[in-house]
Amino acid sequence: MKALALSIAVLFASTCFAQTKTAPPLKTMRAQLAQAQSDLQASELTRVELESKNKELQSKNKELEALNAELTQKMDEIKKAATELLNADSVVYPAANKLQTDYSTLVQKYNSLLEVAQNLDAQLRAANSRQQRFNNALALYNSMPKYTPPQQIQVINCNALPALCVH
Repeated sequence: MKALALSIAVLFASTCFAQTKTAPPLKTMRAQLAQAQSDLQASELTRVELESKNKELQSKNKELEALNAELTQKMDEIKKAATELLNADSVVYPAANKLQTDYSTLVQKYNSLLEVAQNLDAQLRAANSRQQRFNNALALYNSMPKYTPPQQIQVINCNALPALCVH
């Protein structure tokens, strides 16, 4: 493009020069024409290259637009899923709070039952201890020799043996 503009400028300048002065020699005009033609060919090659690059960029742009459309669709799906999750959270969080409250209540009940069980266990141990002491005392008592009272002699006639009669 620059070459085309340059060649047009040279041609214009040469035309202006030709009108103001005598005509330049034919050789100079041919050289300028040849230069303008080569500049035109170079600018034509540049134009073809630029059009080729433009087509490549347009195809890449179409690919990027397709990819952008795909990503936009995926983003919309993600937004929809996120909205569903947020809606589910509005149900899940209260349920989770209720479960947490129920769990705390169960833990308190468990702890109170555990305390009662520990108290009953302590009472049972105390009763078992008393029972064991009683059983030990009973075993000791049973192992001791038994008292045998003296034999009683019955005296039928206290007159005959007055010392043996108890009054």
